This record gives sequence, C-alpha cells and structure tokens, in this order.
Amino acid sequence: MPFLRLLLSFIPGLIMGLFSPFLMKQLLLLTFPAIIIIWTVNRLPAWKAWKWGFLRGLSIILLVFLAGGFIGFNNYTQKIKHTSWGISKSLKEPLLAVLEEPTINKSGRYKATASLFEILPGSKKMKRGMAIVYFPKDDFKADFPYGTTLIMSSRILTMQKKGNPGQFDFAAYYARQGIYHQVFLQKGEYILLQERNDNRFYHYLFLTRNKIIRILQNNISDKKAAGLAEALLIGYRNDLDQTLVNAYANTGVIHVIAISGLHLGLLFAVLMSLTSFLNNSRNKQWLQFLVVISLLWIFSLMTGGSASVIRSAFMFTLLGFGRLTGNKGYPLNSLAAAAFVLLAYQPNWIMDTGFQLSFAAVASIMIYFDRIRNLLYFKNQLAIKCWEMISVTLSAQILTTPVVLFYFKQFPLLFLFTNMVAVPLSGWILLGEILLCLCNSYTSFANKLGNVLEKAIQLLNTYVLQMDRVSFSVIRDIYVSPMQVAMLYICIIGLSLWVVLKIKSGFWLLLFGILIYSGLQVYHGAITEKQKEILVLQVPGRQSLFLINGKAGVLFTNDPGTGTSGDWKKEIMPVSRFFRLEKLQIQYLPVKESLLIRWKGKKIYYLNGKSISRQTNTLGEADMIIISHNMTIPLQGLLQQNHCQDWIADATNSLWKIQEWKKDSEQLHLRFHSVNESGSYRHNFK
Repeated sequence: MPFLRLLLSFIPGLIMGLFSPFLMKQLLLLTFPAIIIIWTVNRLPAWKAWKWGFLRGLSIILLVFLAGGFIGFNNYTQKIKHTSWGISKSLKEPLLAVLEEPTINKSGRYKATASLFEILPGSKKMKRGMAIVYFPKDDFKADFPYGTTLIMSSRILTMQKKGNPGQFDFAAYYARQGIYHQVFLQKGEYILLQERNDNRFYHYLFLTRNKIIRILQNNISDKKAAGLAEALLIGYRNDLDQTLVNAYANTGVIHVIAISGLHLGLLFAVLMSLTSFLNNSRNKQWLQFLVVISLLWIFSLMTGGSASVIRSAFMFTLLGFGRLTGNKGYPLNSLAAAAFVLLAYQPNWIMDTGFQLSFAAVASIMIYFDRIRNLLYFKNQLAIKCWEMISVTLSAQILTTPVVLFYFKQFPLLFLFTNMVAVPLSGWILLGEILLCLCNSYTSFANKLGNVLEKAIQLLNTYVLQMDRVSFSVIRDIYVSPMQVAMLYICIIGLSLWVVLKIKSGFWLLLFGILIYSGLQVYHGAITEKQKEILVLQVPGRQSLFLINGKAGVLFTNDPGTGTSGDWKKEIMPVSRFFRLEKLQIQYLPVKESLLIRWKGKKIYYLNGKSISRQTNTLGEADMIIISHNMTIPLQGLLQQNHCQDWIADATNSLWKIQEWKKDSEQLHLRFHSVNESGSYRHNFK
C-alpha cells in the first residue's frame, strides 16, 4: 500500500507548511542533501547499497515530507498575497467582478461568490482573487445569474477571524475555498454590464440545477419537504428548515442531507445498472466507464464540489478503473491515493471537517465492517440485510467518533436506531427523485410520484424529529482537545490490536492512551477552575459583557425588550461551552449613562450612548471603558477624567463612528478595540 505510506509522511509536512511556514522554509534547504544521499547510495555497489539502504529510505521519506511542506508553504504565501492586496487597495479604484454562481437571497440580502479583477491601463485586467459580494439590503433586482459582470467601487474587506470564542470560524471556512475577501455593496456602488463572462459548461450546470429545483418545487408542495428533497438530491441547502437541520445533526443522520459517499455510491450503482448493456465487450466497457464517471463528476460539481463529494467521486473513479483493468488493489491504498491527490490539489482541505469525517468514515468501514459483520450469522435474508446495515453504521462510527466529539461537543446515543430507518428510506427517496426528474414531462405521473415522495419525506422528518425529542438522545457538552483526539485514536488502535488481532502489545498501547487522556482531562479541569477572563462579545446590536470566574460566568446585557430581535442566546451558548461553564447568570444592564462594574480588582465603566447627551463629570479612574450606542462625547474629554488606556467599542456601534474613534485613539495613543471589526475582546488574568 504505497500511497498509505506516502500519506503518513506527506500530511505532517503539509500541516507544518500551513501553520509553521517560516520553519518549513528553513527545512526546505534539506531537499538537496536528501537528493544527493539518494543519488550516492544508488551509485554504490550492490552490497554497499544494501548496507546503506536505510539512508535512502529516510531520504525518500524526508522528500515526501518536504513536498507536503512546500505545497503548504506555497498555499500560505498565496494567502498572504491575496490578503495584503485587499488591505492596500484604494477605495477609489474601480473593480471588475464576475459572479461565479447565481445570487442567493439570505435574510433579505442577495449574495454571491465573485472573481475580482483589477482594471489596468490599456483595458487590461488582472485577477486579484475571489470574494463574497453582498448586495444592498432590499435590492430585489440583484437576482443575477452566473457569469454576470459588474463594475464596483466599494471597500474590499479582508476576512478576519471574528465572532466569539467557540463560534464557527467563517474566515477559515472560506479560506479553504480560496476566498479571502468580502464586499458589502451600498446603493450606487455597482454598475451592471451587458457582457457576460461565463464558462459554457458551468452555465449549463447551473441551468440544470435550477431546472431540478423547479421540478422538485412544482411536484412537492410542502416547503419543508421540498427543501429537504433539494438537499438530498443535489446538495442545495438554501431552502432547508433550520429546525430540521438541528434535528438531523442531533440524531446522527446529518449525512443524509449532506451530499456524501452514500449518495454517490447509490448513484454509481444506478448508473452502472442502467448502462449494463454496454458490459458485453471490452470496448463497450470503456465506454460504460467514461459515461458513468463523467455523469458522476458532473453531479459532484453540480452539488458544489465539497471536499467529501470530490473524495467520493475520485474513489469511485479509481474503483471503476480498477474493475475495468481487472486490478482491484487494496481499498485502503485507493483511499490514501484519493487523499494524497486531493490534498496536493487543495491543501486547505486537511482542516475541512467534512473531508476529515468522510475519510475517517470510509477508512473505518474498510477496516471494521467485515469483522463486525462476521460476529453474527443469520440464515434469513432480511435479518442478514438488517445486520449488514447495523455493521456499516457501527463500523463507520468507530473512527469518526473522536472527530465528532472534537468539533460538535456532543454524541448522538440513538444514532443506530435513527440510521436504521433514515438511511434506507432516504435511499428510496433519492431514487424516486431521480425518477421524478427523468419523467417530469409526464405531468400526471410526475404529480403522483411527487405526492408519494412528499409523504415519504414527511415520514422521514417526523421520525427524526421524534427521535430528537427523546430526552437521552444526545450527550452534550463533551470537551476534548486536539491532543485528546490523538489519544482516543491511540486507544482505538491499541484496542484493535489487542482484541481483534490478538497482539498483546496493543493492551499496553491502550493503557498508555487511557492514562495520557485521563491526565489531560485532569489538567484541563484544573485550568478551567482557575480561569478568569473579561470578554466583550460580538452579539449584533447588543451590549454583551461576559465575566468568567472558574466554571461560573456572568453576562451583562441590555434588556430583551430593547436592541435587536432574534434568539440572541444562541450566540452565547457556544461561548459558554468553549469555557466549559457549569453555571451561567444573566444580568440586564440598566438604561443609564454609565455603569461601574468592579470585578477581581478591575474597574470597568460601561457607557451608554443612548443616555449620555452631555459631558459627564462622574467618571473616576478606570482600568477599562466600554462604549456603546454611538456615544457622542469625544474620547479626549473622557480621558482627562480617568486616564484609562483600554477602550472597547461594543457591537451596538456603527462602523462610521468606530472609524472616528480609531483616529482619535491613534492620536491619543490609546489601546482601542472594535468588536464589530476585530471580533470579541478578551482580557485574561495571568
């Protein structure tokens, strides 16, 4: 299994190149000594070459490691190049933007991914990367198709890690797709051009996707059912009900509505069956392979081309090619080959949750499925099929559990019972949707089939929602660190060696993993008990001061009847889980011009711009001042009273006011932090 061995050297180098680029830049100098060693050993006589062969092996491993490092380092330099351009770009410079997808409406505002081009003298243009473009609110004319070309004159913002501790990092998510900028257009800041810059292949791809969406919506009247049908067939998630998404995640069947190997495997089997008439000669077998694989890749690109989908498509390509050449090979080697090629093409996928879960699930099934299935024997065909379904579900869970615990901080206890119904039912629904699209021209049949699919999807949704309502369906608030994830995998390897392969050293490896994991758990618990932090959170439109002492926290915020609407507590819960809090108290701030909060020897003033209408003379010395609601008093006047050096603008302030304060703070040599621009403010008591 050569690719598996190559991957074990390639991935560490790739990670070091991405996260320690300057160290990797120095290590790349080892490339030439490694090549010289390989060349020298190869020129030695046979007996000497055998004696010093280990040096050649180590040099090859080093070169693979450095190859991964070079790819990671090159990816890092490209990121710096793109982000530095966004910072240096002048606001007055017009830009050409070409939409890489149709605009979608999110909360009353259209958005789309676009390629940005700088306009050079002589009508030339230079590509400067990609950005998420947000059109003005309530601009319902911004429903543009793929390939639309715009001239923009707006600020280009570099995506930065914002938000609060424990929340989803959108900047990293988009960086994995090569997107480092965002543009918030205002009225009058863009001009629509008549010319179109579209790729004919992608143009028809988006047309096909839109046609499929229309077919599903026309024949499935229930909006929730239609939204799930779109996600199930082509991965279109914009019409999904969020309550359903949470329920599917909590019950361990989120893979049903996320296009994955399950969908591509079913589609691959259907396509192979439909083209079986081409299987009677060698030349026709090649034609069958090309037709099936082409349709599979078109489907993968239509669904958005996520890491897990591309992995599946690549795997089935290798599988089809192996069947064609009569060389089945080792499944794990094929999986490693897919990972090697995909990471060389897109190194950022190494940090993609879907990529990690996809490969972990497939590898787990390859390793453990047969062993679990062979534990029990049945004569009844139905019992055999049920046991195989259970075996697949259990085997997939073994290597994915550490990743699930790390990212989602929870474990679905009823995943087996939910999958037993959801997987086969969703498979039949998927086949029905394919049939619906093929027979759409027969209106009467399509309507009847649409009704059947609607009832089936409603049944699936009802079952998942009922399982989600079971009080013990999910174990929440499970916290594991990256090192603990590594220890969990060591425990899994040790247990497998000891129990499955009867290797006694596996017991000691298992014991080692348990001891280190337990030690880390005790260490993290001690750190949590001692933590003391002050945070000003980024909760849109709300005052949010979070004080943390050990496993208890106090949140100071404005009354629920004021500020923005919406379930703002959802913004707070990830922060509470991040700090592993067991007790959370919420206190509402009074509507007054200033509030003094004393905490752990610190004096914190919270100034409310809604109440302050004149210069206040009541402020004393302060360690930190938080300003809210576009306070009109100049910073210089307040500084004369309290001599505070740390000023924080919370999430209730407007960007234009923040820019004024930033200029004033630079002149007064103050430490100024804008929550809206730079994410939450954190002060840690060391």
